[in-house]
Amino acid sequence: LNMIEHGHHMALNSIAGLSEADCNHPRTCGLYSVKDTFAHLSAYQYLLIEVLDSLTGSTANIWTERWLAAPESFSAGEIARQRRASLAAVLDDYRQGYHVAVDQLIHTPLLKLREPGALSWYGADKDTEDFIARVYYTQVQQSCARIRLYRERLDDYAASWALQLRLCWGA
Repeated sequence: LNMIEHGHHMALNSIAGLSEADCNHPRTCGLYSVKDTFAHLSAYQYLLIEVLDSLTGSTANIWTERWLAAPESFSAGEIARQRRASLAAVLDDYRQGYHVAVDQLIHTPLLKLREPGALSWYGADKDTEDFIARVYYTQVQQSCARIRLYRERLDDYAASWALQLRLCWGA
């Protein structure tokens, strides 16, 4: 639970103070905008929700099958689906997914989360907590790192622009 909460706060803090234009600017985080990055994170939340559901017997596995088939690109469909949505709508979807995942995690017995092989497709010796740490949380960390690099470029650009104004206008 701590990892999911920390990741959520880290993600939201990564965009604090960014304008909507900054969040929608294409190719700011690799191939994606900041908004696209949150759609990507939403896809990972859907995957996490489905994984947690599977521990209680649910057989829905759309997100799991997509991830297993192409882990490097499984979120592309969610990014495309949300491409025309507003930043607010994408962030609302992300927040809603977070709340559903936390609720499910709270209601999942700790022993079930720590049961090796509970996710048969993930490995007989690995448990769900490992999946959360190595798959879900790693995606959040990497996404936040890309946003941080984008912010640094914005800060460098703003500082360069301010220096040019001072040099030109003596301000």
